[in-house]
Amino acid sequence: EQVLSRLPSLVAAGRYLGGGAEAYAGKILARNIGASVGDQIVILGTTATGGMAALAVTLVGTFSSGATELDRQLIEVPYAAVADAFEMSDSAHAIVVRTTSVERADAVADALGKQLPGNDLALTWRTLLPDLHQAILFDRASSDVVYGVLTAVVTIGVLNGFLMTVFE
Repeated sequence: EQVLSRLPSLVAAGRYLGGGAEAYAGKILARNIGASVGDQIVILGTTATGGMAALAVTLVGTFSSGATELDRQLIEVPYAAVADAFEMSDSAHAIVVRTTSVERADAVADALGKQLPGNDLALTWRTLLPDLHQAILFDRASSDVVYGVLTAVVTIGVLNGFLMTVFE
């Protein structure tokens, strides 16, 4: 994770994962469940066969990524602890692939999807996090509007200066 993600460097409180039954959660998620660094959290879920599973972990750190979506719903736990509690042995729920650029994500997902067996899927971040994608598009559109207004104000100011010079 430390090679693929910036999350380990975004520590808001505590520290990043060291191993064992530890958790590293988004700051908003921790606040919403009333947990702080040092508290024990119980993660509930189901095993691959449909049985109930629980994992007790200690919250060792929180992060603040600046993306509310991530800070509200993401918690990291070492794979060994999750695999043991949820009877996953050597299987995985998701495998994350990092591409060299965002533009390559669709092509990489298509290539991987053709090689996956059975019902396995290769999804891009746009499909997995549509709210984040919409937020990025909104941010780009709003910055275009701000740049347009700023350009208009500067242009009017420069033209006003020229006109004042000409008429004096």
